[in-house]
Amino acid sequence: MAAVRSQGRGRGPSGLDVDPPVPRRRHQAALNLYSTTADAFDEQARTLAGLFGIQAALLLHGTDVASHLQYALAGRDAIGQAKGILMERFEIGEEAAFPMLVRSSQETDLKLTAIATWLTENPDAG
Repeated sequence: MAAVRSQGRGRGPSGLDVDPPVPRRRHQAALNLYSTTADAFDEQARTLAGLFGIQAALLLHGTDVASHLQYALAGRDAIGQAKGILMERFEIGEEAAFPMLVRSSQETDLKLTAIATWLTENPDAG
């Protein structure tokens, strides 16, 4: 459950801070609610704010996961295309093309997806 803290007990403005649990804590998130009325946030308001904070954290986490999946799929496509280029160019099978990409990645100290992307963008190079 989200950590919910009330501020400003007594006279004057009051506030409510919600610290929702963010999966893997990659990003920090906070929900701050304020009122000009003292003690404006009762138990029901604190519970509702906590639930809202959890929903917001889950949505943020979902968008983060979706963007990572999209990036991974794009890399996978580039690797497949690069393997195809190597297979055609050197008349080799898929089993030999992938290790060629891996070896190039290790020798150049570049990520495999960077090597594959370069090869697909420059199929006539090298």
